[in-house]
Amino acid sequence: PCTWWTTWGPAMAAGTDGPRRPAVRLSGLIAPAYRALHRDIQRHGHTHYVLTGGRGSGKSSFAALEVWLILLRHPDCHGLVLRKTAASLRHSAVNQYLWAAGRLGVTDAVYRAGENAILRRGTGQMILLRGADDWTKLKSLKMPFGRVAAVHFEERDQFAGRAELDGILRTVMRGGGDFWSFETGNPPPRPGHWANAERAALVARPDYLLHHSDYRALPAAWLGSAFLAEAEQARASNEAAWRRD
Repeated sequence: PCTWWTTWGPAMAAGTDGPRRPAVRLSGLIAPAYRALHRDIQRHGHTHYVLTGGRGSGKSSFAALEVWLILLRHPDCHGLVLRKTAASLRHSAVNQYLWAAGRLGVTDAVYRAGENAILRRGTGQMILLRGADDWTKLKSLKMPFGRVAAVHFEERDQFAGRAELDGILRTVMRGGGDFWSFETGNPPPRPGHWANAERAALVARPDYLLHHSDYRALPAAWLGSAFLAEAEQARASNEAAWRRD
């Protein structure tokens, strides 16, 4: 069985000898339901990953960990996190990515509010956090070095549709090399909503991989008894509303 051990640090990332940070056991960070997906991402089995699930499914935390893991393996690359509106970033995506950095032992990651970016001081890598209020402004996006290798669309169903997401991707997929796109969210139950209507088309595309989970896929200890009790009560009393949560 996979031991799920890996070691990170600036010296290792640069391919030089030197002190190394303590090993991080990924099995303590990535739930069993996500491990096959993790392996696919690490070997770049697909370019686009669409992760759906309700509250407590772990999808956004998993995406944040994977973006950091990509940057740790590629010290010349950066990340970009997008929500439909910039106002929703500060208390969601920023905290999510700082949490992921801490869990992976990236202790030199700091949030720069003026730039709306998380900087990894040891390498100069950045995770930019932007709203897509006017996504055409992303055309002027310029990194201090290297390129953007990973993009995370958080709450994907709040975007206008596939055309908007594809327009953003065409803008930022520059510079060659492998590229990863993550889309996370819980689409509304309406079959006609674009995020639901496009599912069959995405399943048929060889460059897309779709994954769905809910809180039952995570170890109970990660969520706590109070969360689980409330979730089960919600499911029992109104399953339709529970699915939308």
